[in-house]
Amino acid sequence: MFCQQCGKPSNEGARFCDNCGAPFQPVPVQQVPPPVYQQPVYPPQPVYPQAPAYQVPPVQPVIPRGAVRSPGIAGLLSFLCCGLGQLYNGETLKGAGFFAGAIIVSVIFNILGFFVVLFAIYDAFTTAKKINAGRLPSPARVSSSGRSSSCTSS
Repeated sequence: MFCQQCGKPSNEGARFCDNCGAPFQPVPVQQVPPPVYQQPVYPPQPVYPQAPAYQVPPVQPVIPRGAVRSPGIAGLLSFLCCGLGQLYNGETLKGAGFFAGAIIVSVIFNILGFFVVLFAIYDAFTTAKKINAGRLPSPARVSSSGRSSSCTSS
């Protein structure tokens, strides 16, 4: 605490200044009421009618006639001519790529072309299985625009 006459510090609780002897004036203490906290009051929320739950019927994959691919035939065709199994599965560009890859690799590395042929056999076999399982769209269901023919535009 400081004296208001001379400005020197004094001991807390002293009634007179140690330097000039002036009496200390008691400072009135203002009491601040504690803040009052309240939760905000919101208007009640409107209740909307519930729509009935929509049940999606289970969809069974439809494989059109002639769309089932034999994995054995796809593998055999790829064995006879690299890329032919992909053509059988309806993957024209992939089949042409395997054929061109086998020719290029055969010319350059002769023995590695055999590994390309083995991979083409494996790919044709597994792609035919995926088409039959419904994990890949059947080429018979894909139109020339690349969209499935079962899709309708609205």
